[in-house]
Amino acid sequence: MIMPIAQKITENDFTWCLHCERAFLTETARQITVKGEELQLCHYPDCDGTLIDFWSWSDVRKDKNGLERYPAIPEIGKVYPLYPDQTAPGTK
Repeated sequence: MIMPIAQKITENDFTWCLHCERAFLTETARQITVKGEELQLCHYPDCDGTLIDFWSWSDVRKDKNGLERYPAIPEIGKVYPLYPDQTAPGTK
């Protein structure tokens, strides 16, 4: 019997969703069929994000200067704001 080689999980294995601002393993995105078309949805059932809302985790974790602001391997379920140093509009 041939056993698969265990792969190390890296930042490239994760996707970040603009709708809920959470990261997930890319392969765990939900798949649904609507009117014969396959759609990818955010991993989290309480989020309605779709493929157009998905960003590479490696792009999100670095700021505009290329500095790392988030860990290479995100915590599943944790919110990682796109603009962590700014207060959201209307919350001041």
